[in-house]
Parts: sequence; structure tokens; C-alpha cells
Amino acid sequence: MTSSGRDRLLAFLLALAAFGGYAGFLSRAYVFEGLVRAMPIETGRWAHLFAGNYLLYGPLGLTFHALLQAAGFQHLAVTSLQILDAVLGSAGIFLFYRILRRLGGDVFSSAAWTAVLGFSLGYWLWSTDAENYILSTLLLMTDFYFLVRLARGEKVDPVVLGALHGLAILGHIMNVVFGAVALWFLACAYGRAWRRPVGRYAAAATAVPLCAYAAVLAFVQKPATVQEALIWFIGSAGDRHGSITFGGGLSAAKFWEWIKMSLHIVGSFQPAYPHPPAWTIAPAALAAAWVLLGFFGVGFLVRFRRVLRDERAVAGGCLIWLAAYACVFTRWQPWTMVYRVSDLIPVSVLLFLAYQQVQAVRRYARPAVAALALCLGIGNLGAEIYPRSFASNNPHLARMAFLKARTAEGDWIAGIGGLDEMYIPTFAQRRPLVIGRYAGEPARLAALIKNLLAKKQNIFITSRILEDDSWKAFFSLYSLWLNARDDSGFALYQVRR
Repeated sequence: MTSSGRDRLLAFLLALAAFGGYAGFLSRAYVFEGLVRAMPIETGRWAHLFAGNYLLYGPLGLTFHALLQAAGFQHLAVTSLQILDAVLGSAGIFLFYRILRRLGGDVFSSAAWTAVLGFSLGYWLWSTDAENYILSTLLLMTDFYFLVRLARGEKVDPVVLGALHGLAILGHIMNVVFGAVALWFLACAYGRAWRRPVGRYAAAATAVPLCAYAAVLAFVQKPATVQEALIWFIGSAGDRHGSITFGGGLSAAKFWEWIKMSLHIVGSFQPAYPHPPAWTIAPAALAAAWVLLGFFGVGFLVRFRRVLRDERAVAGGCLIWLAAYACVFTRWQPWTMVYRVSDLIPVSVLLFLAYQQVQAVRRYARPAVAALALCLGIGNLGAEIYPRSFASNNPHLARMAFLKARTAEGDWIAGIGGLDEMYIPTFAQRRPLVIGRYAGEPARLAALIKNLLAKKQNIFITSRILEDDSWKAFFSLYSLWLNARDDSGFALYQVRR
């Protein structure tokens, strides 16, 4: 076997091990956004598969779910998406190892730093739950891999690079800003002759998403007006009128949240769940991981100029990557982890480049990075990954089982919104009556309830709704029959005239 063949085999084995770690601890937290992505697959509402700001994930998820079903695996679509993300996360591990080898890392160092990425909290967590951001990260990493090859003097067609960037934009529209990274690499590679390759890159990066969006608008969404098209395209980044919102301006509080999340995506701060009890070793492992991360962080700062001098294209590209996304996410929900997963790629590469210089003169660098990977693995697994795999740590999920057992198919269960909107149809398998949509419009809700009751439809509400004074006052106009109550006091009521 050639050296290249052995490298691919080791990369594959690392990816296989990562898949075992990701698929073996699939999250039972079931976040709202993941259920939103799964619901169109469950209900057959194909138009809703194509979300305006992450066009690719829905069709890919549907295809993967269909393949699993054809292979005999019968489960909810959200579980298929979680398995898909485990596959995508492990594919990223394969690719990241290959990137580090291209950057001159030896087998041990490349494998160890790949493990650091794989065990990082953000990367691991979102390789176990249904979200589109691990796909987005993989697509960015693919483009980055070929940009690194370009920086290493290999011949890479700018059209290929642009097409890969276009795919990343289909992974999430925010990846448009990755163009700044690509421009830097192209400028470094072509010097004064940059105009033609940049033009070819930009043409491909524009054509791929433009053609995809045009096809979806023409054959799937078919909006009646330009405003409808804008509302679909902008999605959660805008309001109901199609105007883009960026969460307001930058503030000291938001910047501090961005700093904290920049650390949190790497490692948990402390055990996050009381059940099952946190592993005794987890807090110590996390503490050791933070010390080792500090060591490598200081090493990077000390060698910053040398790293930038020796790896001008790659290091500069990583810094631009971080800065470009920071321009957005210091303003837009800086406390939301999932938006920051892709930051782990340039951060890991920069630390690796500094490590390369340290390990050349310090024997302790290699065992230090191995210890970092081990401590991150133990600490993050014990603090968050393992507990999240237990349904008992999701009280909302347990309540859905309670509701399903005490209602019949076709019944309506009222929920205020948020998780209720997705959990009731997915896990209780009942019709959701999202009363939060009628806030300030009680007459509309009353008319709907009257219509359903006239059709002999059963409507239920929970004690959670009655905790809100406004909804308690509204439902006081009806006769509420206590259907059941669990040990925690959570109660189910049937609404009667």
C-alpha cells in the first residue's frame, strides 16, 4: 500500500471511530430547529423541505431517510437526520485529517489534532442532533481543503473552488461571507494575475446557488409575489414582511457572549445535567482541558508572527475566516452555539500551525495534544454528550408520552408554541393547536374552538397553559374536565362547552 493509501485508510478509520462516537450517543434533547427540518419529511409537505436560507439540507435529509427506510430501518425522520449528521460529522473528521497532512503534519500530530476537533463540544454535539450546520461546516471544510492544496502549489481549477463555495452557500446562505477567505487564497496563489481566476471563481460561486434557487422558486415554491419570494428566501433572518434583521447593533454584552461561546464550542464549562450523575472524572478532565487549551493558545500568541510568516496563505485565510463570521455573529445571536460550529475549523488549524513549531523544539508538545484530545473527549462526553442521550433529561419528551397515552388519534392538544408546536405532532402524534398564534386575538381562537367542538372534535389543554394568567382567563369561559395528572402535577384537561 502506498503512503497516500495508508493515509486514506487511517483517515477512514478515524472517521469510522468518530461515527461510532456520534451515532452511539444520539441526542434525545430534540431541539426545535431539528424537528422543523424533520416535519416536512414526516408529513410529505415537500415544499417545506426547501428552506430559503439552507436549501440543501432538506432534500438531502429526505433522500437519506428514504434510504434508511428502504434498508429496513423504520424510525422517525428526526432520528434519520441525527444519523445523517453523524455521517456528515465523521466525513468532516476524514477531511480534516487530510487537511492537516497537507499542512505538513505527521501521522500522530494530524490524528491527535483531528481528535481535538472531533471531541470539541460544538462539533460533537451537532453531529448527534438534527441540524443543518454540520453539513454547512463540512461543505466549508471541503472548499478549504482545496484552497489549502492551491496554497501548496497544486493545480486547482478556480471554477471547482467556486462551485464548492456555491454548494456551501446552499448549505447555509451565511456562507456567502466565506468568499473573503477564497479571495485571500486566490490573491496569494496568483499574485498580480488574480483577476481572471477570481472572476472564474466568482462566476461559479454565483451560478451554483443562483441556478438552484431559480429552480426551486420556479418548480417548487412558485411564489405569487416578489414579497412572498423574499419572505421564503430570508426565512428566520427576517420578519413577516420580508425585511432582513440582524439582531441589532454590536454591544459590549453581545461581544462578551460571543467570547464565551468562542470557548464553549470547544469545551463544556461544567456538567450540565443532574441525571445521570456527572462522572467524577468529568470536571477534572474539563479543568485539565482548559489548562491545555490555554497552553496552546499562549503558544499561538507567542509564535503568531512566525506562523503568519511561514504559513501566510493558510494562517491569513483562517484569521479572515474568523473575522468574516465574527462580523455577523457578534451581532446575531452570539449566544447560540450552532452558528459557531464552523469556527472550530480555522481555530483548530491555527493552533495546529503553532503546535507544529512548538513540537519541533519541545518534546512535551506531542503528549500535550494527546492529553488535550483525551481530556476533551472525557470531559465533554461526561458533561453533556452522554446525558443528552437520555430521554429522562428531556422532561418535555416525557410529557408527550403522557399526553399520547391519555388521548386518541385525531384529538387536538393545545400548546403555546415553541417546542409544543413540534413535539405534539412528532412525539404525542396528536394535532397541535398552537394558541400562541392567537395572542391578542381571543375572538379568533374562540371561533376556532367553537368550530372544532361543533364537529365533535376533542380539544385538550395542559396545566402549563393555565400557568399564564391571560390564557387562564380565556379558558375560564369553558368547562375544563380533568383528564389525568402525573406525579409532578402536570395535568391534562379536556375543553368542553
